[in-house]
Amino acid sequence: MPEASNLTPEPAPAPERPPEASPFADPNYGRDAEEGEYVIASKPHWPMAETQSPLTGWVGAAVVLAGALLLAGCHEAPRLPESLSALDQTVQTLWYWRHSLIILFIFFAMFFVETVVLKTHRRHFDFEHPRAVDQAAWRRIGLRWLATLFCVGAATFLYCFLGEYNFTRFDLYGVLVEGKSMDQVKGHFYGRYILFYIVAMPTLLAACIPYYWLVERHARHNGPTDEFLVLGYALRRIAWWFNTGFFNPEARADARRALANPHVANLFRGLFVKFFYVPLMLLWTFNLWNDWEHVSHSFLALSGSANELDAGQTLQAYFAFHHMYFTFLILLDLSSALAGYCISMRLLDTHITTAEPTLFGWTMALACYPPFNSTISGIYLPYDTPNVVVWQTRLNGNPTLVVAASVLMLGLMTIYTWGTLAFGLRFSNLTNRGLVCNGPYRYIRHPAYICKNLAWWIEYMPFTSPNLLDAVIRSVHLLMVNLIYGLRAYTEERHLMREAHYREYCRKVPWRFIPGIF
Repeated sequence: MPEASNLTPEPAPAPERPPEASPFADPNYGRDAEEGEYVIASKPHWPMAETQSPLTGWVGAAVVLAGALLLAGCHEAPRLPESLSALDQTVQTLWYWRHSLIILFIFFAMFFVETVVLKTHRRHFDFEHPRAVDQAAWRRIGLRWLATLFCVGAATFLYCFLGEYNFTRFDLYGVLVEGKSMDQVKGHFYGRYILFYIVAMPTLLAACIPYYWLVERHARHNGPTDEFLVLGYALRRIAWWFNTGFFNPEARADARRALANPHVANLFRGLFVKFFYVPLMLLWTFNLWNDWEHVSHSFLALSGSANELDAGQTLQAYFAFHHMYFTFLILLDLSSALAGYCISMRLLDTHITTAEPTLFGWTMALACYPPFNSTISGIYLPYDTPNVVVWQTRLNGNPTLVVAASVLMLGLMTIYTWGTLAFGLRFSNLTNRGLVCNGPYRYIRHPAYICKNLAWWIEYMPFTSPNLLDAVIRSVHLLMVNLIYGLRAYTEERHLMREAHYREYCRKVPWRFIPGIF
């Protein structure tokens, strides 16, 4: 008899898992939104501690630091020998676009961390079990693209005719055809944003098609509601209303229900946040990079002759350091925030889960940004002294107090910037894009607000006015501005409390502004 084999038989291969049906195939997709004060487009199913990582923000900060050091050390683009004239021209061109290139590097570095290191794309995408993209899927891709085109067209229309922006008054022909520089095109604050918009929107519309194909083929069933698809269905129903007759009561009622869909309203609110804040963040970021070059070069010039400075000049050199470090902090803050505002997608789990649904919440947030804050602080609640650096002027006679005030102010603004970096690619006002529970948010729920408002008391020192009545009035005005930020924190918490993760976070971090007290 043959000997029995000691080898165990190989297990039969597991049957290949068939791809699931598309979660978007239901013709009623998105019609039945959650009832209540506002809709939640996504409910994360992973633990609270896994929703965020500080790594993305720190990598972005490292790129900002590298770019800042490069610009601080170079006053102009290096010149190459005439034998390398072609390469020299390339170097000069890259130097001309240096700020834009640094911002792009920040985006790509943070994108790399999210995809390659943290692999956040696996939260809402399953690349192991792709679905077939059939004719119905291509129709849905087309609906999404038309919805995107509709939103871009509506934003362009508003930009062209709202007085704050008024794209139609910008000398676009002179810039694109006649080769005029931005310095030659005076009187339009949003000029650089217009050029960015002209490039970014066609790029966005082209990139949407492969991205929507990716969503159809790989998006998970339990991912966020595709609100562009919901809007696409709504636009199709409105088109059906016009096609069947404007006075068709059934079609009119169906179109009205489509426009009343909470997901459509949530999408429009989220897009309004982007189209309002991105212009400001983009222009502020470019301006800060320009300012950084000037203040860093000024400080380095002063520090080079430190041994020859008297006491007064040494204090001026410290003021230059203060200004340089303060500029760098705001540069970190704006560069990171700009990346967050621009990158919003299911692929990185940076989509907008909910947008603030109340007028009161919007009022408190917009009151803190141009053009509204300049009206509030400049006309109704003036708390600073125009054209005077108050803390330096009032304390200049006491260098010890000057340095103490500076260190305290810079410390508060460092915590403020740390709070922005903690968001990574998820920074945004008026929206819920995922919980942040790292960085200073481990200790209090609103570190940025409290630090910025305390820094204002040091910077403007309204209580040091030589006129007692003026000091009281300016202090009350600043207290009123502090109250606006307190109400802003209240409306944000009321909004985020709908999210289970945020309720859990509030139990773990019970203090809003001051640890152990309030």
